[in-house]
Amino acid sequence: MFNLEFFEFFGLAFLGVLIHFLSKVKEAYEKGEPIKWIPTIISLLISLIIIFVMVYSRSSFVDIYPLTYLTSAILGYSSQSIFLKIAKMKIPKNNENDN
Repeated sequence: MFNLEFFEFFGLAFLGVLIHFLSKVKEAYEKGEPIKWIPTIISLLISLIIIFVMVYSRSSFVDIYPLTYLTSAILGYSSQSIFLKIAKMKIPKNNENDN
């Protein structure tokens, strides 16, 4: 269950999340924009939950996304990016009249 391999994969995925987080903070600093800490921390926590679930259930999706040291770091980096894209999506409204 929680063996050394789990902690290695989770640690690398965490580093991927951290790289993405720090690059966004650096980008905001360079632009002189204030950092919105509450949404940023919520996004970070959701990303950590995503990588925990993905690493924990890695044997379930080995054919779709084989977890290696490199892919676990990519998973961490991309989980942060994917969540931010999903959070910014809006559901289109239906403009048809209901008669």
